[in-house]
Amino acid sequence: MKMMIGFASFVVYGILVTTAGFTAAAVVAALLGLGAPVYGLATGSTDQLTVTSTAVYGVYAALALLGDVSKTVEGYSAGLALGVITVVIATGLVTGHPFTEAFARQSVPTSPWGSPIFRKINIGITTAWLAAFAAMAAVNVAKGAGVALPLPVVLTVGPIVAALIFTKRYPDMVTGRSNAPRPAAV
Repeated sequence: MKMMIGFASFVVYGILVTTAGFTAAAVVAALLGLGAPVYGLATGSTDQLTVTSTAVYGVYAALALLGDVSKTVEGYSAGLALGVITVVIATGLVTGHPFTEAFARQSVPTSPWGSPIFRKINIGITTAWLAAFAAMAAVNVAKGAGVALPLPVVLTVGPIVAALIFTKRYPDMVTGRSNAPRPAAV
């Protein structure tokens, strides 16, 4: 559930930026993003995804409300936001802090937290999400540059669907069990 709260501002922004415009999308995503840290503080946990999305959409909202947004920034905003989260996820992997661990610890008993299998599962799932966000960033940067892409919705939604399926199936692949504990609640 918490992982979906972290994704909510990205999803809402992605929908609103094409239907209601940059300013509305940025403000709503920023407000939604502010709600996630409040939830995190209430439950005693915060995560990279939520903090990053709140920061990105907060900057976008400030730019939009100040009226200091060029068409270039607006056109590339989705790609930039996805690029930032890609860098944050990659940094977490490189520094040994896969972002899925924060979510996994909310849904898995404490006993496996230090195990190599738990770590391997979280690194694998985080890597899948890294690939998904990188792909979506590339698609959105290309769209911002005016590149005509075949099936742009599929190219944007496809990586999310693939990462969700991988997140659900990978723990069982690693453990060889059909009833393995899930490392990340999605």
